Amino acid sequence: MRNPAGSSHIPRIGKEGATIFVKLQQFSQGDTYQKVIDTTTQVWHQGLVEGLTVMPLHEFQGEHIALVKWQPHTRFNRHRHCGGEEIFVLAGTFHDEHGCNPQGT
Repeated sequence: MRNPAGSSHIPRIGKEGATIFVKLQQFSQGDTYQKVIDTTTQVWHQGLVEGLTVMPLHEFQGEHIALVKWQPHTRFNRHRHCGGEEIFVLAGTFHDEHGCNPQGT
């Protein structure tokens, strides 16, 4: 959920609970479009390699936010992201050249 106006919102919580990840004051002043995405019905797109799917969530002035699914043993060529990249593992373990990152990291 993207909520720049600061109004309250109530997430729908399933039987297993909910993970809410909030980064305060990360958005540009001009990034004011409110957006709500139901990730249970949103379409996943094929990624750049086999075993990778992507669900775009938000984009503004070159910043991209997406959910990404990696199937086990999927490999991706080493690459860079201008401005960096942040990864939050929702399920499973993400392995890269820096080590193993389990769920919740």
